[in-house]
Amino acid sequence: MRIIVSGNLLFLFENNVELHALLKDAYLNCPLPTRKTARDYLQSQIDATILMVKAKLTANDFKVSLVLDT
Repeated sequence: MRIIVSGNLLFLFENNVELHALLKDAYLNCPLPTRKTARDYLQSQIDATILMVKAKLTANDFKVSLVLDT
């Protein structure tokens, strides 16, 4: 995932033959990533971050107001 993020790759990376060759050479036993595994990993990181932020905010004694404009 770090390669995908730092390389600013699209989720179409699974069609990239050179990336597959690199991953096979570097990580012999690692399954090749797909769009679904990348999405699932990112979602798990988002969920963990949300829980961490909620825990930090509830541990404080002061009030926090969040405004999000979309």
